[in-house]
Amino acid sequence: MAIAFVQAQSVEGSSTTATTPAMTTTTGNLIVACVNEGHVGEAATPMTDSKSNTWTKIGSIAQVTGVNPPGGSMYYSVLTTGGASHTFTYHGNSAPDCTLVVFEFSGCDSVSPLDGGSNATQTQAAGVASGGHGTSAALTNTAPNAVYVVCMGTNGDNGATNTLAFSAATGGGTWTIPTNGSQTSTNNLPGGAAYQIVSSSASRSVQCAPGSSGTEQVVMGIASFAQAGGAAASTLPQWLNDLPRFWMEWDA
Repeated sequence: MAIAFVQAQSVEGSSTTATTPAMTTTTGNLIVACVNEGHVGEAATPMTDSKSNTWTKIGSIAQVTGVNPPGGSMYYSVLTTGGASHTFTYHGNSAPDCTLVVFEFSGCDSVSPLDGGSNATQTQAAGVASGGHGTSAALTNTAPNAVYVVCMGTNGDNGATNTLAFSAATGGGTWTIPTNGSQTSTNNLPGGAAYQIVSSSASRSVQCAPGSSGTEQVVMGIASFAQAGGAAASTLPQWLNDLPRFWMEWDA
């Protein structure tokens, strides 16, 4: 089954936790969570959900310096239990402003979905000015059939005027911010995420323009997830790939 985007949900929080509105999920699907937060550190169990699934941390996006500096992290879970009234919660360490975005995908590998992950801090001396952009690290997917997810956070002091726009820096393709895929209006640390479903291996990186009327600091993280049965093609010589078929034919 090919990878397909199912839905997204997001929330802005200003306490030690941020919990998304409820959604109806499907057992076996992949959930990717992206966090932008204003304090270094996280709780001992940073990601939980209302159906007690297991979460894996992909990595942290280093916090930059300055006023209300952004930092972040990415997590994923293959749902052993899905269903109605499903919520997702990020647990911070010390009452940070934060943004939590979750994406649900069908068709991803249910055993080892993470194909690759990289995190990078992107900032300029004075941050990213209006009309500028941050750029993620470059990441090459090993499995040709995969979905990329990129998350972005900013210190967003211009909150209400902040918008997001993602575009390819390398590798081409279209990056989609789905409905409920960003939070940009309430607190000082808005953020969002976008995805791209691909069918070939290539190095890809993403630009994100905060779209604010002022100067922002930007952090970005990127990861790819393999399709079920979507492992990379064999790099062995063809005669070695043919051996199992040869022995089955000979034995018959």
